[in-house]
Amino acid sequence: MRIKFLFAWYDLWVGAYWDRRCRTLYICPLPCCVIRIRFPMPNVIRDEEEMREVFGEPARAIEVPVQLREIDHSTYVVRKRGNEQ
Repeated sequence: MRIKFLFAWYDLWVGAYWDRRCRTLYICPLPCCVIRIRFPMPNVIRDEEEMREVFGEPARAIEVPVQLREIDHSTYVVRKRGNEQ
C-alpha cells in the first residue's frame, strides 16, 4: 500500500473516490488537497503455466500468407498474396 499527499489545483471537490480499475482510493478532505492510497493488485499472473490455468489454452492463430513491400527504410506495406497492384 502506498500513501501520497497531493495538491491539485483542479480538484475542487470534497469526499472520497474509489478507482476500481487502478485499485486507488482518493480522499479529498479539503478542496485541492488529495490523499491518494494505492492498493496492490491481487492475483497477478506470474508465468505462462498460471495463465493457462486461468484462461485455458490459447486459440490457434490463422495463418495468412503475406508479402512485405519496402517503401523506404522504415515503412512496409503488408498485403495478402494474390492482391498485387
